[in-house]
Amino acid sequence: MAGWQGVSLRTPPDWNLVAVSGDENKGYFRVDSPTSAAVEVRWSILQKPPDNLNARAEEYLETLRKAARKRKISFSAKVKSRKPTPAEENFGGGSVGFTWRSDKNAYGRLLYCGYCKRLVIGQVVSDSGRDISGLSTSILSSICEHEEPGWNVWAMYDLQVSVPDKLKLRRHTLMSSFVELEFASRKDKLVIQRWGLAANTLLKKQSLEEWADKVYMPGIAGYKTSRTSEDDAHKSLMFTGKRGVKTTLLSLPMGLMGKPLPRNIRGHAWFCEESNKIYAVRHYHTGESDLARIIKEKIACH
Repeated sequence: MAGWQGVSLRTPPDWNLVAVSGDENKGYFRVDSPTSAAVEVRWSILQKPPDNLNARAEEYLETLRKAARKRKISFSAKVKSRKPTPAEENFGGGSVGFTWRSDKNAYGRLLYCGYCKRLVIGQVVSDSGRDISGLSTSILSSICEHEEPGWNVWAMYDLQVSVPDKLKLRRHTLMSSFVELEFASRKDKLVIQRWGLAANTLLKKQSLEEWADKVYMPGIAGYKTSRTSEDDAHKSLMFTGKRGVKTTLLSLPMGLMGKPLPRNIRGHAWFCEESNKIYAVRHYHTGESDLARIIKEKIACH
């Protein structure tokens, strides 16, 4: 699975997200296979369905044709009708398929998603001598399934999680050894992290509690926190806290600027022995909230 900014698709488990750009309104990501294939996805907000999806696909292929002409290489392409997917039947919208062949070959899908109001172009590209027709069908048919309305799937580098769509990505770090996603709304902030490649080396000479006290807890600035062990399937910790005095004083002018600082924090950190990784979620909020626990349960850690 790969997902970014509310656009997701199903890929083989050994494929990895390698490039992202843009935002929820207009963006792009690429997922590479271990060999010579990749899937590229780009999107743009479009409040109403386009009059002619075939024409949009032809426009896209024309840009590729012009690029091939500049490089003085051959290019051929075709647009094909498609049966509606279950998601299209459920949310509205539609799609067309396309293929192109040049120094590489590709199978693609251009769709309008009636749920997220986006025009999406996805294509599986490989070396010209490789047959990817069966693989591309399963990948491209899964774009914008939106299996859980109100939640966006984010999936990369062995981190797969669903996040409420009201929370927007503000900052991210993507590495094989460390992934961090920070989301925010006007009143909330959510931070999701994953440590690897071999988390057991981090815990070789220290417990999860000792690691959290040295590495994790100091990163929670401005809040007075406490932690407790949790009794679940993993070695797991829960921590809670409230704003400190300095942070509370800072929250007054921030509130007047329309950027209130949340009063409370709740989070979870755990070591997944099966995947050999450490995961953590923390939620900054005001009032009562169980979102950190819900997010924890939605993370597919193994």
